[in-house]
Amino acid sequence: MSYSTDLLDGFETLYKRTEGVLKCNQEMSNFYKKLAVLETDYSKALLKLVKSTGQKKLISNPFLDGSLKESWKITLNELELVGNQHLTFSNLNNDLSTGIDKMVKDKDNIRKKLTNDGQKLTKDMKAQIEVCQKAKLNYHKLSKEAEVAHTLLSKGQADPKMKQDKVSQLSSKASQASEKAQQADMEYREILNTTNIKQDEYYNTDMPTLLKEFQAFEEDRIVQSKDSMEKLAIFIKEIPPVVQHAFEGIEKGAQQIDKDADIRQWVSENRTGVTVPAHIEYQGFEGEGSSTGNNNSTSSPTNFRVGTYKPPTTQIKEWGLTSKDQSLSNTEKIAKLEQQHQEISQSIRSEVQARSGIEKLIQFYANDPKEQKKAEGELAEADKKIHALKESQKLITAQLEELGKTNLSGSTSSGGADLSNSNGAGPTTTSAATRVVRVKGLYDYDATCDTELSFREGDILTVTEQDSSGWWYAELAQSANPSASIGALGFIPANFVDIIDG
Repeated sequence: MSYSTDLLDGFETLYKRTEGVLKCNQEMSNFYKKLAVLETDYSKALLKLVKSTGQKKLISNPFLDGSLKESWKITLNELELVGNQHLTFSNLNNDLSTGIDKMVKDKDNIRKKLTNDGQKLTKDMKAQIEVCQKAKLNYHKLSKEAEVAHTLLSKGQADPKMKQDKVSQLSSKASQASEKAQQADMEYREILNTTNIKQDEYYNTDMPTLLKEFQAFEEDRIVQSKDSMEKLAIFIKEIPPVVQHAFEGIEKGAQQIDKDADIRQWVSENRTGVTVPAHIEYQGFEGEGSSTGNNNSTSSPTNFRVGTYKPPTTQIKEWGLTSKDQSLSNTEKIAKLEQQHQEISQSIRSEVQARSGIEKLIQFYANDPKEQKKAEGELAEADKKIHALKESQKLITAQLEELGKTNLSGSTSSGGADLSNSNGAGPTTTSAATRVVRVKGLYDYDATCDTELSFREGDILTVTEQDSSGWWYAELAQSANPSASIGALGFIPANFVDIIDG
């Protein structure tokens, strides 16, 4: 079936259809535009959520850490990809809408031309039919008049009473009427022939040609509409792989969350170093008349301690190479010294952590001079022990260097703090690298004791000691706070700052 064979004289129907289908295509364009707006709004909302809430409030939150933080990083990255894909989909839908708009505009110009050509063709054919109809009516009229004239002539000739001149008049009228009828007949036949020729051209050539153009118009419109739908399908097809990738990434990140590892990491970074205190012993009443020399534990407060310094058990041994080691090869000597270096570094770390506990006791006994003095004596003993261990560590390091071994890890022999200050004003940690770094405050921090250092968000500090406990020794270098004490020293929590160089 085709327009040229099955839609003859169907111009009026085609005029309405071509106008209607273009309006339909315009609605397709509007649909793509609205779909693009929806995708843009969704994309912007999702990306805003990822950046404002996800990045600024979640990832930057100091209480989100460990594998849970890593999982959230993966989740936000994947959702950002999904948001970008929807933005791409929005742009593609805008392209589809623009293409349909252009097609509708071009097709509307073609529709107007086809309509004008069809209306002109129909008008010309209709005019020719009217001419033919008039010629026929004129021929029939004159033929009827000739017939009447001949009838009157026959009656006159048969009537003996009619005069001869009257008969002659009737004969003349009949002859004239016959001539006019014959002339009209000739004109009618000629016009009829012309009309039939024109009608043949109209139905066999002109109309089919125009109908084919209408069909081509519709075929191209449908093809372009189909192309836009296929492109839409391709665009939509590109979304699931991105979503699937996001699903797999987020699922994998969620599966990697390890509650035990997260708890261990947090405890490691925030451990207090405080041991369980001994039981509080009973103290009897000691009146004015009681003997001051009574050594009974029940009447003396000497045992009233909240926590006692329990120095780490450190094996007493000879550090470094001795005369007994002369028979060892250089490789064996290096191996022995490296083993000793690891052991003494661990011992120093343990002693430093114990020393931190003594400092807390000193602060605790601020209102008990007697117990505080005991704790200060224990602090001095701890400092001596740490100092002795560091001297032995220097000996080990020097012997290793003599043997050509210079690349050591975990060394505290250089750049370390002087731990002889019993009031706790100096650094007390040498359990990690002593590399000097500059850090920037992420949040405000208010010191809780004299050994800590207060700072504000954005302040710049110079860190000289980094302890594995998470407390670093630092100096306040820069601050926007006019009342800040530039050059002040003290401990800071490592999770409140960010390294910027060093």
